[in-house]
Amino acid sequence: MTTGLLNANLKNMTSLIVVGNAPVENNHESLVDTADCVVRFNKCENYGKNTGTKTDILVLGNLGAHSLDWSKDNKLSSFPFWREISEIWFPRDRDIYIKYRDIYTNKIIDQAPPGPINDYKNHIIAGNKISAEIICLPKEVNEFSFLLLSCLCDNPFSMPSTGFLTLMYILTCERFSNYKIGLIGFGFSGWDGHPWSAEREAVAKFEASGQVIRY
Repeated sequence: MTTGLLNANLKNMTSLIVVGNAPVENNHESLVDTADCVVRFNKCENYGKNTGTKTDILVLGNLGAHSLDWSKDNKLSSFPFWREISEIWFPRDRDIYIKYRDIYTNKIIDQAPPGPINDYKNHIIAGNKISAEIICLPKEVNEFSFLLLSCLCDNPFSMPSTGFLTLMYILTCERFSNYKIGLIGFGFSGWDGHPWSAEREAVAKFEASGQVIRY
């Protein structure tokens, strides 16, 4: 595994678009397909739907049983953009997740999945014969995201969404310090265990400070 290594193909890029999976009403095909680097998530729900088709980095959930599905029958090769991908990012750190789950489990028993949590990134890599560079988001990014969101909401177990973890990595990684970062398809809704209002507030602050642009 490597963490934060610079891929030579992305070295000179200056614009980065992060495409979430929330519905996108306006047409951003040109914006996305002319960007230097495009990041998408999991099943890439917006691929070809007002967000073009360019895909350089794929972020895949790696914790929990649902993540094991990515390892089956070379499943990722069925994605139309599979051969374009330069990097695969695995966002979640198992130790940090368990640390915060265990600290607050008595307070949020309905939100923290009980029992063991497995990291399936090695299964995903082996099951798909992945040749793209593998990047695991650092523990520090995971922990900082938990702490930041817990300051913005009443829920002490503020489990960041995959999109928020990815954005925090991009914003704190020296590799992307000179990039213009745009967000498309961030709807701040989904599984109830994520603190969506806190994520919306945090991203609004990033936008107000000029760190990101929401389209």
